Formats: sequence, structure tokens, C-alpha cells
Amino acid sequence: MREFADFERYISQIRQLHPDSGMVKIIPPSDWQPRNDGYRRLELMVNHPVRQEIFGTAGVYELILITQRAQTLGQYREYAEGLTGPKDEMSDDQVEDLFWKTVRYRASIYGADSDVETLFDAGTLWNLAELPSALKRGLDTAVLTGVVTPYLYVGAWKTMFAWHTEDLDLPAINYLHFGKPKYWYAIHPADADRFERYAVSRFPAEYSACKQFLRHKCTLISPNILRKHGIRITKTVQRPREFIVVFERVYHAGFNFGYNAAEAVNFATEEWVQIGRKAKICKCEGDNVKINMDAFEANLHRARPISPGPKKRAKTH
Repeated sequence: MREFADFERYISQIRQLHPDSGMVKIIPPSDWQPRNDGYRRLELMVNHPVRQEIFGTAGVYELILITQRAQTLGQYREYAEGLTGPKDEMSDDQVEDLFWKTVRYRASIYGADSDVETLFDAGTLWNLAELPSALKRGLDTAVLTGVVTPYLYVGAWKTMFAWHTEDLDLPAINYLHFGKPKYWYAIHPADADRFERYAVSRFPAEYSACKQFLRHKCTLISPNILRKHGIRITKTVQRPREFIVVFERVYHAGFNFGYNAAEAVNFATEEWVQIGRKAKICKCEGDNVKINMDAFEANLHRARPISPGPKKRAKTH
């Protein structure tokens, strides 16, 4: 709990211990509680559910997102628990195999990007709505919904997130509040350029239409195919009460085992600033996140604590 008490220091230590790791899983101390009241009496809306239609073959797919009507959490749970998903006795590897074998069959509805209030209790350590980071200090009073404020992601079997980096290549943190596990893939940071070149070779029309087409979150490529092309993949399974942290400019993707609810938000370290300056945005969509990096750095400099200089000896007379 002593290590867990300081989010920014903890993240800095992880970066030093695992400098080449694009993704880490963090298991909180057993006596840490994110929400004292539990999750049984939750009343919230799944604001932006989308039907995920898959097109393609042989491990290379395009994801088409079709907006659905908003629904209550209870309605979504009824839908999700009515799906035939993996059996409880199946191993993680068996669930992964089942996902890729059936990925094109029967589109699922994902309750992604719900802009509801955080599920964490106020004042709780690692409350994603209250995380201190260079991102908040640099933005000052500016609020970017879904970037400095968390989104809720309510999943069902086979709901997925396609290969992407975060807006402006920011780091991100995801917490699984309850439900079935979430499978994660991350591309080794040093292989990001190689992955982009391979994705362009498989989706030339999409690249011609938008040089940043991967930011549309509609490109799904099997990790087995990526490995055959020399692209290194890290994978892990996130279970309830676990955090996943994805670092700057790391491509990641994944899917849900069944009904669950996760919360996610972006943050930043000071090392991200130069990455943020180089990050490109998609220009074919009007709601892309933009940050004035000159103003950001000026705010960050003002917010940075000034270290005291050497003590001066008192004058004597």
C-alpha cells in the first residue's frame, strides 16, 4: 500500500524497471477498495452502444461500427448474459482460440465510450477521475471528455477494440471493475513503425483516404499473422480488480470474455511531451483531440514545483 499511494512515482518506477515494456498489469493491494458500496445497485446508462460488424478473411478484418440506441445497464446485462460465450472451465488460451475462430460470426454490441460518472469512490487511491499527472497540469482548466475524464466500457462476449494508439499517443490506464475478463494485446514499442507499414500494405484504400486510418479503431489483424511478419506481441488477461497501463504510442487491441465493466482514462508523464508534439491526428473526423503543445508546456512549467536552492548562511554583524 505504501508503493501504491503515489500514482506518478509508481508509474515512474515501472518505466525504469521495464523500459521496453509497452503494457503492464498492476494488481492493487488486497486491502484497497475502489468502491465501498459494491456494484449491485448501479443505475446508469450505456450511452453509446455500437454493433460491431466484421468483414474480411484469413485473420485480416475491418470493423464497422453501427450506433445503437442508448440503454440501461440492466438492459445491456440482459443482452450480454443471453449470449453463448466461452465455458467457465476453458483456459485463457482456449478462449483466445475461440474468439479468432468465430470473430466473423454474429456481431456483438459493445457499450463503449459511455461518459458517465466514475464508479470509484471520491478520494480513493487511483480513482481514475482524480489521477494526478502531467496531462492535467499541462491542460490546466481545460477539460477533454474521455481523455482527462474517464469513459466506461461495458462489454459482452466477443466485443472488441481494434488496433490503435491513444489520442495524441498518450498513455492510458484501464481498470476492470467487475465481470468476465478482458484479453489484451500490445505491440512492442520498437515495432510500431513496422506494424504501421504492414497495416498500410493490407489496407491501401483506407490509407489513401486517411493517412491516420488506424485512429479510426477499425483495423483488426490476428496476432499470429503479425508475429509471422516479425512484429512482437505482448498479451495478457485482465481480471476484475486489476489495472492495465498502456504506455506512449503503443498499439493495442483486445476483446471481452463476456459481460463486464471497465473504466479508462488517459494520463501523461513529462517524457510524453515530445511524443505529443510529433503525434499526428486524423483530419477526416471533426472530434479528434487536439492540444496546443506550446500552451501545454507553459502550463506544465508553471505547475512544476521549484526545488529550493542551497541554504544561505545568515549574515553576522
